[in-house]
Amino acid sequence: MGKTLWDYNDTCQLYCRTIQTKWHYKQKRPYKGYTISEYCRVYLHYYYNIEKVAEREKTFDRHLMKLRHELESEKRISEHENQYRK
Repeated sequence: MGKTLWDYNDTCQLYCRTIQTKWHYKQKRPYKGYTISEYCRVYLHYYYNIEKVAEREKTFDRHLMKLRHELESEKRISEHENQYRK
């Protein structure tokens, strides 16, 4: 897999990347009796905020630690049973 190149946007404080690709477009036109089928050019814009990702990971880790503490202290919460199994 090739290396992904990201640009940093200082104004928005996030990483971004734009990729041009093709999209196979189809539209049925029953009243006119035919189907439009063609490839259209589209641009995909990716945005990545490294601080937001880090904060979500910390929140997830804190939640896992809370569940672990509940299990180890044998103070299970019935609403968390599905999460314990996972």
